[in-house]
Amino acid sequence: MLYGCTKDLGDYDTDEYILLINLKTLDGVDVLKDIPTTGISYLRLVDDKDGWTREVNHDLYWLNMTQPEELSRTPLLPLPVTKINNSYYLTICFIDNIRSEYYNQLTFKMICSYIFGDDKEHTIVTYWNSDGLYMPNNDRPRVECSRLTIDGVEYLVNQELIPNNREIVNATHKESDFYRFISVSEIIL
Repeated sequence: MLYGCTKDLGDYDTDEYILLINLKTLDGVDVLKDIPTTGISYLRLVDDKDGWTREVNHDLYWLNMTQPEELSRTPLLPLPVTKINNSYYLTICFIDNIRSEYYNQLTFKMICSYIFGDDKEHTIVTYWNSDGLYMPNNDRPRVECSRLTIDGVEYLVNQELIPNNREIVNATHKESDFYRFISVSEIIL
C-alpha cells in the first residue's frame, strides 16, 4: 500500500521516492481494480499503452505524512493508483527538492475503509537506503525502499524494472534510458 523509491528526474536536483503496492484479497482479487478515482493524476510512472495513473477519490481516504516532521505540513496527500500490465498499485509519491541528504524513513498515517475494511488510522512506515547509483545531472545517490511496515507488520519489497516514461524519444537504447528500478510490494490483505 505504500510506495517505494526511485530517483529518475533527469536534469532536476530532486529526490523521488516511489513505492508501488499491489493489494490482493486472500482469493487473489485485486483490491484496487475498481476503486473510484477522480481522473488522471499529476504522476505518470510508465509508458504502457493500457496503463495509467489516476488519483483516488478524496472522499475515500485520508493520508498524512507524519515523519520526517519538518516536511509534515500537508494534511491530505494525493493518493494515486497506477495500472501496469493489468495490475493495480497504490502509489504514494514523495518528491523532495530541498534536502541534500536522502531520508532513511518516511512515515504516513492513513484511513481508507475501501482498502483496509475499517475506519481506523493505519501507520505505514517505509525505510530507504542508497543504491549507490547516481542519475545524470543529479549529485545525490538514488534511494530504494528496503522495508515496509503497516501497523507493525513487515512486508517484502522488491526492486523491479519499470518502463520509463521520460525522454524515450531521444533514448540511446541503453537499459538506463528505458527503465528504472522502482520499489514494489505485493500484499495480501
